[in-house]
Amino acid sequence: MMIKLINIDNHKLFSDGLRAIISQEKDMLFLEAYSDGKDMKDRLRLHEPDMVLLDMYLNEKSGIAIAKEIKKIRPKTKIIILSLEVNPVFTAELEEIGVEGYISKELDSVDLLAVIRKVYAGQTQYSHDILQNSNSVTVMVNDFGLTYRELEIYQYIKEGKSSQEIAELLHRSVMTIRTHRKNIRQKLKTKIRNQGDFFDY
Repeated sequence: MMIKLINIDNHKLFSDGLRAIISQEKDMLFLEAYSDGKDMKDRLRLHEPDMVLLDMYLNEKSGIAIAKEIKKIRPKTKIIILSLEVNPVFTAELEEIGVEGYISKELDSVDLLAVIRKVYAGQTQYSHDILQNSNSVTVMVNDFGLTYRELEIYQYIKEGKSSQEIAELLHRSVMTIRTHRKNIRQKLKTKIRNQGDFFDY
């Protein structure tokens, strides 16, 4: 049986590479590539894909937001999220959504094809990077009491993103993000002394 796939990635060169790799496989069919997550209902109805290969970071919506939409519209469609930086902070939320794969874009083509086949067969495939870093997530949750949403926001803060930028990425209000910042600051106050307005904008 053919594994029918679509790709959502705003880097055309990467999408073209995926198309070239997958098109050589006798058990896979690369249906289409899109640069954004618009009109997902129409696209899923048109293609009826078995799997969506989805970039984590897109211009207008995050991969997480699009994954949620896909699972609501077509729950049986499997999702593999691809990212240059695999971040363990997102693991719990992706698992809750039902995303079957979260892997690095740096994976070589042989391993990527293996991941696609394993996910299609019903396995969950998450990059080893997540497992290697999972202890730090456990510490942040258990020792400091951060929620997984706060961990996600904390990661964006470390990347230097403003409340406005985080709000846009997570599709939340700026006020909500500022409230999360305040809570994070309070929970981590013994660790963030002398860091100025790190949490305040």
